[in-house]
Amino acid sequence: MKYLIFDMDGVLVDNMAFHKRAWVSFSEKLGCPLTEETLANVYGKTNRDTLAYLLKTELSDAEVERLSAEKEQHYRELFQPFLNPVAGLEAFLKVASQQFERLAIATSAPPANVDFVLDGLNIREYFHQIVDETMVSKGKPDPEIYLTSARCLETSPDKCIVVEDSISGVKAAKGAEMAVVGMATTHTKDELNPLVNWVVSDFNELLELLPVIQGKAPVTP
Repeated sequence: MKYLIFDMDGVLVDNMAFHKRAWVSFSEKLGCPLTEETLANVYGKTNRDTLAYLLKTELSDAEVERLSAEKEQHYRELFQPFLNPVAGLEAFLKVASQQFERLAIATSAPPANVDFVLDGLNIREYFHQIVDETMVSKGKPDPEIYLTSARCLETSPDKCIVVEDSISGVKAAKGAEMAVVGMATTHTKDELNPLVNWVVSDFNELLELLPVIQGKAPVTP
């Protein structure tokens, strides 16, 4: 397997609590307060899908753009003081960029949030390809975003490994027939373990696991 594809939110940064806070306050403003069950159903989805789920109606492109921009600006303001990578990220990227043909990102986030994270952490240089919400019509758990990423990388899904944190993201990657590493930020290892090929807490653990996921070392019982 030569290509490593990362989800962004909940993988490169442990930020889902800040998205939750932003959605909670924003949904109250819209008059449709969020429940924990609703939040679980929207993690990993595009803003269009999330807004349609919350408002129970289809929105025009202009309405989606306006509402999404407002919510995401609020999220960035909340998260800015806490913008830090998941433990071990930069050291992992340095090694992975030498051991994989290419690294890529496949995220349901809008371009402004991608810029916010990659430029804020100064890690853009490591990624050859970025697929964001503007490049797909269906959100996770539909596999479109990962199939699009493989196509942009000019490779086949069986040569890709995905790093994901959300259940919907894992389902999307599995639907694309890709191997998956679960990052236990949004969900616990116990929740992710039955659904993924491997599960880790952070990039320090993933760095230690690299020989295994690349098939260069036996799996330890």
